[in-house]
Amino acid sequence: DRFLHPAGLRGTQSAMLMLSATNKDITVGDLSERLGMDQSTATRGVKVLYKMGWIAFAASRDDARKKVLVLTSQGIDKIREADPLWEQAQAKIENALKTDPFDRLLGLLDQIADITK
Repeated sequence: DRFLHPAGLRGTQSAMLMLSATNKDITVGDLSERLGMDQSTATRGVKVLYKMGWIAFAASRDDARKKVLVLTSQGIDKIREADPLWEQAQAKIENALKTDPFDRLLGLLDQIADITK
């Protein structure tokens, strides 16, 4: 969060924007599942992104009754602003942990995500 602060983002908001950008037809439910959070928490987070003008809702290509998240041009700009900050944070973590411990940490996080599904 500290690294993303200059862009006006928190880590979870950045993750939500990135997932919305890289996954077509993603719903709030999909987002909550991918981020390992409950639906109500994801909904609150999405509402903030919507109010900021960074995402919009659209009908799914497959099912017009289903609402999906779509990045707005402001959302794309926000990702572009935050990306170098995120890269700095990642580099700092990698340098502090060195490659082997960092890879082990990522593996442990994957295991935790699998266990908590």
